[in-house]
Amino acid sequence: MSEGAIDCIIVSKVMDDIEDFQIDALNNLLASEFESTCAVGKTKFLQILDRLSLFIDKLDDYGVYLTFTKDGLQMSNKKSSSEELLPYEASDNFKPYKCKVDIKMLIDQVKAAPGDLINLEYGNDTCLKFVDGNVTQLVALLDISRSEERFSRNAET
Repeated sequence: MSEGAIDCIIVSKVMDDIEDFQIDALNNLLASEFESTCAVGKTKFLQILDRLSLFIDKLDDYGVYLTFTKDGLQMSNKKSSSEELLPYEASDNFKPYKCKVDIKMLIDQVKAAPGDLINLEYGNDTCLKFVDGNVTQLVALLDISRSEERFSRNAET
């Protein structure tokens, strides 16, 4: 490998058109700096996600809403009938940001993180980034507008 090259291992289900996988786009995301960073306790993060998972279902696309506030990471379901705030252990270059992530995948990725702190990088339109030493994980975002549109259609019927 050339100097500065990124070693990348992709773990995924076997799928059609794997040869079209966008490895260059992933490498760009891995190498890029996100606008803001914060750290939260892994155990507390998992406890909150576990409680919220009771209020999130298939109609919500299994999506948990993450809102990065000045006081901490606010997590909620679509209807905001269940909300919890996880204070930051650290925060750098804070900017308000909201995204939606598949809660099942997020729980699995948080569990897989090697340390006791989850170092989150946020501000990108497509993903969050977890960084712990030599391990970097990308967490894909769900489309908030698409699920809210479907939610409003269901409420009208």
